[in-house]
This record gives sequence, C-alpha cells and structure tokens, in this order.
Amino acid sequence: MSNYPEIKYLRNKQTDYRKWDKCLQKAGNKNLYGQSWYLDIVTPGWDALVYGDYEFVMPLPVKKRMGISAVLQPLHCQQLGIFPVPDFELQSSFCNKIFRLFPVVRYQMNAALLAETFGKLKFTDRINYLLPLEKQYKELEKNFNSNARRNIKKSGKAGVKVVKGLAVKEFFDSKNEAVNRKIPKKSHRILTRLMSKTITSGQGVIYAAYSETNTLCAAAFVIFEAGRIYYLNAFSTGEGMQNRAMYAIVNQIIREHSQSGWIIDFEGSMVEGVARFYKGFGAISEKYYATSSSRFPLLEKLI
Repeated sequence: MSNYPEIKYLRNKQTDYRKWDKCLQKAGNKNLYGQSWYLDIVTPGWDALVYGDYEFVMPLPVKKRMGISAVLQPLHCQQLGIFPVPDFELQSSFCNKIFRLFPVVRYQMNAALLAETFGKLKFTDRINYLLPLEKQYKELEKNFNSNARRNIKKSGKAGVKVVKGLAVKEFFDSKNEAVNRKIPKKSHRILTRLMSKTITSGQGVIYAAYSETNTLCAAAFVIFEAGRIYYLNAFSTGEGMQNRAMYAIVNQIIREHSQSGWIIDFEGSMVEGVARFYKGFGAISEKYYATSSSRFPLLEKLI
C-alpha cells in the first residue's frame, strides 16, 4: 500500500463531482445514498475521503456540534461507507482515518463492507430487507406468507385502488393528519426536495391507494436508482390500516416490476411489526452496520 497515494480528506468544494459519479457508477456496491446529487440534498456541503484518483471514495456527512466536527448519519440515508469495496487493508485504512480525524462518529456502513475492518469504531448490526424481482409475478407471489395473501385479498374486497401520481403537498398533508403530528421540519424539507427532483425526472414515484369512496388512505414514495426500488417513505390513514391499503401498494409495485431484475429495497427496520410486513412478501434480510466512536461522551449524548 505504501506505493499508492494516501487517502485524502477533501472538503466539498475540493471534490470533483464528475470523477465521484464515475467512481460510483462503476462500483459493484453502488447505492442511492452515495450518489452526489442525493448527498447534496440530504447532507449539503458533505466532505469525503478519496483514495488515489477517485479509485475508492467515502462520503462524510460532517457537522459542527459545539465547535467540534462530527460525522453524523443524515436523515433518509440508510447506508454510506466505501465505494467500491476495497481490500481488507484499505478498508481498515479508511476506518482508521475517519476515527483519527473525527472525535465523534455516528456512521452507517454499507452491507458489502467487513465489520472486521472497523478497527476502533464500535459497531452494531442493522437489518435491511430486499426483494429481488427477477421472476414472474406468479412465482414471486408463491413466496408471500399467508398473512400477506390474506391482507392483499382483504384490500381487494374493500375496493382499494392503487394509482401512480400524487401531489407532494397532498402526500404531506395526508401524512401529517394520519400520524396526528407534523413531520419534523428537517425531514419534511429533505423529502420535499427528493420528491421534487426525482418525480420531475421520472426517477421517483408516489403510489397512492384510494378507498371505495375515493378517499386517499395510504401512499408510498419510491425512488428507482442503481437497480433498486427504494421504499423511501410511506403512511397509512386509519382507514388504510383497516382496509390493508399498504399491502395493495406493495403488491402493485411487485406486480408492475416482476421480471425486471430490479430489487425492492425496503430500507429495513429493527421494529418487529414493520420487519414482519416486509418479510411477508418474501423479502430477504441483509446485514449492514451502524458504527460509532466518541472521545467526547457528553457531546455524543447531546447529539
């Protein structure tokens, strides 16, 4: 490794977006969250670790807290880490670098990386759920469990209809009412920007479910990127929960994109009930890691 350029820490204004995007495009572990345009929305001004001439890159969502630079995982950004996957020694070098540079780290590594390389970074396992859509719908349907089948049938009997397209404002107004509280301003701002950008380009879609009386009862916002359909945000009203409208939405996405080779990325959940919902469609689990370190325990507690 001594014959190669060392890992460089670059501020956002020093980062070559063209080279960054080219690196991500070639990476076998590329994902939505590491794309430069996505990072610009969820963590404006992001920094980076770069090895060589953008052979390997690692986005750093750096924020100042009480005058101290901290790496903090952004909202709506499940997995970051190193792209593409380097060898063991270089993975370790990246992790050691982030530990040395930042006194506080709360950072989630993508599933392709090895926990053994994290060094002094503590880590906990997180679970994501993925559903490959390579087969015909009838074949995929065979993997639905009895609960999913029953609830899909129930939504059909209740007259639930699923359509694509819903105004962003209506999505948030309905979600705020459904959860009986306002979405936090920062989350609302990020999701609004993501929706506006991706829906305009055709990369993002809002699936909306309507009851028999034509009342909006559930909706899900998804983004198509890097071979995956990211199930980014969703809600059900009280009526939607009763008529199992979210089962109708996910079933519709599966039906539409069967045999496409895409993968539905449910973004996982450590909440048992939510995980059970994903697994009901035959989704398989994938482990990724939440890493952390702190040389200022009080600051970490405040964060």
